Amino acid sequence: MKLSSRYIFIIISFMLCSIILICGVELIARLTGLKPVQPEHFLNEPVVHVADPLLGWRNKPGSYNYPAYVSGYEDIKITILPSGERATKPESKKINAKQLIMIGCSFTQGWAVSDHETFAWKLQDLNPHVDVRNYGTSGYSTYQSFLNLQEILPLMQNPKIVIYGFMDDHENRNVAPDYWLKALTGVKRAQSAVPYLSLTREHDLQKHDPKKYQGFPLRTRLASIVGFENIYARVKDFKQIKRLQQKSIITTKIIIDMHIVSKKYGADFYMVVLHDNAKITKYYQDNLSVAGVNVVDCTQKNTNKMQVPGENHPSGELHNLWAECIDRNLNL
Repeated sequence: MKLSSRYIFIIISFMLCSIILICGVELIARLTGLKPVQPEHFLNEPVVHVADPLLGWRNKPGSYNYPAYVSGYEDIKITILPSGERATKPESKKINAKQLIMIGCSFTQGWAVSDHETFAWKLQDLNPHVDVRNYGTSGYSTYQSFLNLQEILPLMQNPKIVIYGFMDDHENRNVAPDYWLKALTGVKRAQSAVPYLSLTREHDLQKHDPKKYQGFPLRTRLASIVGFENIYARVKDFKQIKRLQQKSIITTKIIIDMHIVSKKYGADFYMVVLHDNAKITKYYQDNLSVAGVNVVDCTQKNTNKMQVPGENHPSGELHNLWAECIDRNLNL
């Protein structure tokens, strides 16, 4: 049965109007500064993580050498040992030496600097009688670090000290808001799902399985799709606002659990504040001291001037200051 010319005209008109509408919305989106989603990672960076059903991702063993972020600087060397830790010394592990276990995010891992520039390596140089083990993992939250610690401690022969390197964004990561999940979709080194926490009505920790950000189709092609995605995210923010309001309480509870599990295995626990503002640092000092948790403030001034050229992670200079601060405040 043939379509009448009237119906054909209606169909063509509808298609043309749809195309004009889509082009118009796309033009407006781009004029307002929106762009299609593009990977935010540096092309020179290696993939040093693999997906993990419990942690979201974990360090991938191997030796990685890649060019610096700007010309004129030495290549960056990252060595991940078979156990998943980053190298802290050129030789093998010390037998029967007391073990200093470090957990945290990319600041602790030492992203964007070579092995010998990390504060873990420098701390090992300052304390040759100690076996420093760096399990820092880029992108981790406090909760992921705690899950990692629970796996690590039973495998240690002589754990004596646990250092958790804290920075302010860990609070947000612990409750997995959409903006954080969305950010991870464009990061080459941490693109997996995120485990997170909330509070029950009784204010107990509620564990949640890892989840990924669910992006809209064509978000890498059309700026208008990014606009609609942002609007949808604002709606979802209202559902997540309670978790975000509870992020400091949640983080406090996890850190106390870190302290408890460390003591269980005979290790002293230290929360070392690497990057934060004075208000948040005081909050944790006040709220954790009653639980017997050691909080060491190693924040430094002018950290924005101590970054890897071409990247925004801490430079070797800042890592050196952190190592000196930890060495002064811990009885190693």
